[in-house]
Amino acid sequence: MKRDSTQRIRCAAIRLAAAVLLSLVVYGLLQIPARQPGYAAAAGTAAVVFRDGKPVLVNNADGYCLPLAEGAAVDFSRAEAGVSVTWPDRTLDIYVEPLNGIRAATYIDYSKRFLKEDPTHHVLDKKYAEPLPGGMLAVTSWHRQRLSRVENDHHYYTCLDIVRSARVYTLLLKTDCAVSRAEVEALRAGLICYRPTAAAAPVQIGGGSGPKSEEALALCDAMFGDGADFTWGFYCPDAPYTLSTVRQIEERLDCKFRFLMMYSDLKPVYDPDAVAVPLQTAWDDGRIVMLTLQAQSAAEVYGVLDGEYDGFLREYAKAVADFGHPVLLRLFNEMNGDWCGYNGRNTSMDPSLFRALYSYVTGFFREAGADNILWVWNPNERAYPQFRWNHMSMYYPDEGCDLYGITGYNTGTYYTGEAWRSFEAIYAPILADAEMRCSCPILITEFSCSDFGGDKAAWITDMFAHIEEYPRLCAAVWWNGTDYAADGTVARQYRIDHNEDYLSAFRAGLSRQRRTGESPP
Repeated sequence: MKRDSTQRIRCAAIRLAAAVLLSLVVYGLLQIPARQPGYAAAAGTAAVVFRDGKPVLVNNADGYCLPLAEGAAVDFSRAEAGVSVTWPDRTLDIYVEPLNGIRAATYIDYSKRFLKEDPTHHVLDKKYAEPLPGGMLAVTSWHRQRLSRVENDHHYYTCLDIVRSARVYTLLLKTDCAVSRAEVEALRAGLICYRPTAAAAPVQIGGGSGPKSEEALALCDAMFGDGADFTWGFYCPDAPYTLSTVRQIEERLDCKFRFLMMYSDLKPVYDPDAVAVPLQTAWDDGRIVMLTLQAQSAAEVYGVLDGEYDGFLREYAKAVADFGHPVLLRLFNEMNGDWCGYNGRNTSMDPSLFRALYSYVTGFFREAGADNILWVWNPNERAYPQFRWNHMSMYYPDEGCDLYGITGYNTGTYYTGEAWRSFEAIYAPILADAEMRCSCPILITEFSCSDFGGDKAAWITDMFAHIEEYPRLCAAVWWNGTDYAADGTVARQYRIDHNEDYLSAFRAGLSRQRRTGESPP
C-alpha cells in the first residue's frame, strides 16, 4: 500500500514537471520575435524605406515594419512614444506597449474604459478578439461627433491591439466612416514584429511661442534668466481675487510670494470681471499671475473644437491682451493625467485632439494680440496611465512653449495604493529628464505635501535641503489647498497654515535659502 502511494506521488511529480517544462517551452516560443527584415538595418531609428518600389514604415526603436499605401505622410517627431501616418482619408497612430508588470488585458481594457463611462463615445457593433500564432488580436471600434474646428477630422476609430512577444502593438486607425473587417485583417497581416535595435530621440521642449512684448521678455529674463533668484509662488483659493489670506500667511512666513496662481473654467458666457480684475489686483500689489485655463470633461473639449465656446474664448483672450502686463498662462495643465477631461484616456485614446485643442485656443490669443503671455506647458510628473499613447510627448504642442512646468505632489497615503514620497523621489527623475529635453526655463507649477501618512514638517525641511540641487529649476508654486474625498472628508490636507510646525519648517527653509524669492517686481 505504501509502495502504491509512493508510485502515485512519483507519477504526479513527473506529470507536473512535464507540464512546467511544456509551459516554459511555450512561453519561450512566445518571446521569440520574428526575424528582423533585412531592410530594417538601413532605416536607422525609424524611417520609410522602399521595397520593390513600395513604401514600408520601419521602426527599429519599437521593433516593427508595416507596408504603407501610397501617399502616406509619416510623423516621427514623437517616435519615443508613437508614430503617426496620415493619408487624406485616414490617420494611423502606432504605439508599442511593453508588458512590464501588467497583463495585456489590463492595458487593453483600461485604455478603452471611456467607452463604458462616457456617452459622448459610441461603440460600433464590431468588437471581437481572436487568437494569433504566438499571441492575440483584439479589435474595438467606436465613433464620436465630427468636430467642425478640427481640419479633416477623422471621428471613426478602429483600434487593433496585437499581443506578441510580451508587447502590445496598438494600431489606432482613424477614418471618416466604419472600416470593414477585411481592412482590419490587411492591416494586421502587414505588421512584422522583431526585437528593437535602436532608441528614439526624446522630444525637445522650448524654443518660445510667438512674439513677446518688451515687458514680457524683461520679466522672463529677470525671473527665470541666468543668475536670477529662485522665485516662490503660491496658490490659495481666494487669491488673487482678494489678497487678505495670502498676506496673512506671508506675514507668518516673513516673505512675499512673487507670483500667484489662479484657475479659470470654460463658461457658456464670459464674465468681464473674471480675469481682468484679479490680474490687475495682483499687479497693483507687485505680483504676477499664473493663469490656468481648464476643461472639465471630454464633452467640453469636443464643445470647444465644435465652436461652442468661441464667444467665451474670444472675450477671455481679449481681457488678457487688454491687461497688457506679463501673464504666465498655463493652458490645460496635467494633460497626461486621466483626471483631466482633455487627457487621451477621456478623448478617444487620441492625444492629437489635445494638440488640436491647444492650437485652436491659442489662436484666439494670437488674434487678440496677446504678446504679454509667457506660455507654460505643464504635464504631470508621472503619466496616468503610464502607457505609451499617454506619454507626455504626445501632448507637446506644435506651437512650443516659453516655460516648462512640472506638477508633482506627495499625495500621502489616504487612498489605497498611494505611498509617501519624498521631494527627491518625486522630482529627481522628472527634473533629470527635463534638463535633457529643455531649452527653456523649468518651473514647478504645483506641488505640496499631504499631512496624512508621514511627517509633513520633516518633508518640508527635506524639500528645502534638495530643491537647490537643480540649478535649472527657476521657481516653485506651493499649492495651499485641500482635497476632499467623495464623502466630504479631508483626504489630502496640503495647507502649510494648517499647523504651526509646517509654517515653522517653511519659514526656516526660506531663511536658509541661498537664493531668495523676495526680489521686487
